[in-house]
Order: sequence, then C-alpha cells, then structure tokens
Amino acid sequence: MESISERINLAKKDKYELNKLIEDYMPFIKKAVSETQVFGIDYDDKLSIAMLVFMNCIKQYSTSKGEFFAFTSVCIKNRLIDELRKESKHMNVTPLYPEEEQEPQSVEASASIIRYDKDKERQSLVEEIFLLKETLVDFGIDFATLEDISPKQKRSRILCMKMAQEICSDEKLKESFIRTKQVPQGELVRRLDISEKSIEKYRRFVVTLAIIIIGDYSGIKAFLPFDGTGKEAK
Repeated sequence: MESISERINLAKKDKYELNKLIEDYMPFIKKAVSETQVFGIDYDDKLSIAMLVFMNCIKQYSTSKGEFFAFTSVCIKNRLIDELRKESKHMNVTPLYPEEEQEPQSVEASASIIRYDKDKERQSLVEEIFLLKETLVDFGIDFATLEDISPKQKRSRILCMKMAQEICSDEKLKESFIRTKQVPQGELVRRLDISEKSIEKYRRFVVTLAIIIIGDYSGIKAFLPFDGTGKEAK
C-alpha cells in the first residue's frame, strides 16, 4: 500500500491520481466541512469549495508544512470562513457564527440536537480512525498491530507518553519527526535519560502517540488514558 506522501507526489503529476486521491479522502473533506460551522452557504457549495482547497493543498504540499491532514484542515476552514465573509459583504448582512447567542430552544429541539451531536461524534471518530490508519502507513506501521505493540505495564505506557510529548513539544524534534518519519533516538536518550533499547522496543507505539498528539484527532485523544502531564488518568 502506498503512503499518503507517495500518493501526493503521484497526484501532483497525474490528474487521474489526483481525482482518485480526492475520491478516497472524501470522508476527510466532508468532516472538515462539517466542523467549520458557518451559516449562509449551502452545504453543496461548501463541499465544492473544500474539494478545490483539498486539490490545491495536494499541489502545494511539502513536508515543511507539517502533517498533511492537519495542514489541509486549516486551509479548508480558513477558505470557508473567507467565503462566508465575502457572501455576507455582498448581501449586506452580519455573518452568523456558532458562538453568537441564539434563541432558547424547546426541549424537543434540544434532544434532537443531542442525538445529532452523538451521531456526528461517532461518524467523526470513524473518520479519524480511517485517517490515522492511512497516516500510520506513511510511518511504516500497520494499524492492525496497535494492540500488540501497546505496552502492558503502566510504567512503560507512561514512559512512551513522555517520549511522544517530548517530540511534540519541541519544534525542531517535531519537524525532524515529520520529515524523516523517524523517532529522534539520540535526543530522547539525552533528554530523558533512557536507553536506545527501550526506545526501539516501544518505537511504534511512541510514533503512534506522537501522530495522534500532532494531528487532528480530537476524538481519539479523548480515549488516551493520560492527562496533560503524561500521567495516566484516573
């Protein structure tokens, strides 16, 4: 299976590969549209705009821009908001954003919204898992092996989270990690006073944690058994 980076490089040169990439990642594009909650633009129009942005991101993408899907999500969001502002200006109306106060809703309406939100969360989680699976391929990791490579001991899990957080909290380490697809073993040995043997033993699990932390995986992050300090949540 080709990695996302390989597919992007092919899509830059081949129109067929470009269209196939857009088709394969339509769930991601739809998710980005649904998460940018702006009102005043038809859904089909927003989806068309997002598809064009996705296509342009493929053409413009380089590893210096960070993880592809995180980069593209920001581009889609910004483009949709810009489009809303232009439409609002032409229509001489005030843009409506989710944070504005709205009229109190009935109990029935509130219940419907809760049900909708839960369904949306489930669908978003499915899409996140799909994207994570594809991204892991780029790092040489099979999603199906995650359960097998996860540390069984609490102490080992905490160590892995510390390594992942060390990578993600330092811009140079993070850039190197994204660019080379490799764990910066030397820096982790020096900073955390651990052996290269330990790093190699848990390398795939650390890579997975780092990808989740860096990427747009808010749903998956909620399932991580760690708090913000790297300690296991109680």
